[in-house]
Order: sequence, then structure tokens, then C-alpha cells
Amino acid sequence: MPKRSDEYMQERRDHILKAAEFCLIEYGYSKMSVADICKAADISMGALYKHFKCKKDILLALIESSLTEQKDIKITSLSELRGLISERIACLDQQDGEKVAKANFELLYISLNDDELRRYSTRNFLEWEKVITRALGGMQKSGNITSDCDADLISKQLSAAMNGLWLMKAIMPDVQGKSYLPAIIALLDGIDA
Repeated sequence: MPKRSDEYMQERRDHILKAAEFCLIEYGYSKMSVADICKAADISMGALYKHFKCKKDILLALIESSLTEQKDIKITSLSELRGLISERIACLDQQDGEKVAKANFELLYISLNDDELRRYSTRNFLEWEKVITRALGGMQKSGNITSDCDADLISKQLSAAMNGLWLMKAIMPDVQGKSYLPAIIALLDGIDA
């Protein structure tokens, strides 16, 4: 069998991760199996095991992918930050919003007894705060927002409010994220330069 290119192998790995994300949302981590992922990806078990040792490794790769995406976020204005927050909250109101919220909190629950998963989950939470802190710090330096606002405090408030909303959605499926959006966005009021 000819050797596969690195690009092909990366594409294959990304394809498996997309299938795993679908299965995670559809079934939850506890009910999702490697066979489900293979079926969704339309690959054999052997093909999956060329990339991942086990279901947990797939989960860690999904979290790592999320971290990479967050690190790549560049926000230069309050309107962009408001837009990003609006997009994230709008996800809750989409058809699979409840399933996504439940899957996220199932993973957090599982991480209580798994130190490696807890480290990854912690990094994911903290990276979101860093995205906001970096954005606000950059806006302060460019004079787009007041220099006396506490970027770190605002990022923690936004993160806590949004994570609370995701938890509410997991527990109370009828919660509409858009009804909480004005209250969350209001945390940014008064910091314009």
C-alpha cells in the first residue's frame, strides 16, 4: 500500500473529528461509541485507530481543536466583540442548541474524575477569557475603549454569564439565549472611548 501524504492524513483526521463532533452532540459522550464515529465518518475501525487510540483521545483532540480556533480569534472593536458574543449565544437557539449544551456539560461532569480531561477543559475555559482580555487590551491601547476599564474583570464576567447561560440551556431547554443577550452585552456598556 502506498504511503499517504501528510496532507491526506490530516484531512482524514479532521474528517474523523467532524464525525465525532456530530456523534458527541447527537448521542452524548457516554452513549457515543467508536463504532458510531466510524459509521458517521464512513470509515473502518482500522482507519480510525491509525489516528486515535481510543474515544478519549478523540475527545481531547476535539477540545484541542476548539482551543486552536479560539487562539486564532482576532477582535479589534467592541462591535466585533458584541458580534462574537451574539454568535455564540445564537448557537443556543439553533435546532441542536440543547444537545450541544448538554454535551458540553456532560464533558465537564466527566472531567471531575479525569485529571487530563479537567486540564483540557480548564484550558478551554481560560482561553475564552484570554480572547476577550486580549481584545479589550488591544482596544485600550488603540484608544477605542477607556483606559481605566478592567479588561480581566470584564472577560471573567462575560465568561461566567455565557457559561451560566449554556448551563441553563442544558437544564431548561426552553431557555432562549437571545432573551439574555442584552443583559450580557450590557457588561460592555460604558467602556467606549
